Amino acid sequence: MEGFTLIEVLVSIVLLSIVLTIAGTFLTTSYENTKISTNNFSTLQLSKSLLNETKKLSFTDLERKIGNKEEIDIKSTLAGNEDLDSSKYKAFLEVSRHPSPTLSNRLLVLKVTVTAAVDSEKSVTEGYVRK
Repeated sequence: MEGFTLIEVLVSIVLLSIVLTIAGTFLTTSYENTKISTNNFSTLQLSKSLLNETKKLSFTDLERKIGNKEEIDIKSTLAGNEDLDSSKYKAFLEVSRHPSPTLSNRLLVLKVTVTAAVDSEKSVTEGYVRK
C-alpha cells in the first residue's frame, strides 16, 4: 500500500498550522503598524496645512489671539479639501510673541496641534509670522 500514515498527516497539519499562525501574526502586526503610520502622517500633514492657512491671517488678527489656545474649525479653514473627514481630528492654535526682546514686537510664534480622535496621535507644527 502506498500513501501517508496517520502520524505523517498529523505532523504535516501541525507544521502547517504553526506556519499559518506565524504568517497571520506578522500580517496583523504589519497592518496595525501601517494604520498607525498613516494616522501619524495624516495628523502631521493636517497640522502643516492648518499652519499654512493660519499664516495667511493678518498680523493684527493673530496678535489678538496671543495667550489663548483656541480650537480651529478644520472644515472651514480647509474649505477646499472635500476629501478630509474633519470629525476624526481636533486642532488647536496657540499664538505667542517671540521670546527674544528684539523680535517680540515684530514676530509671532504660531503653534498648531492636531490630535486624531481614534488613537489620540498628536502632531505639533510651529511657524512664525512677521509684522
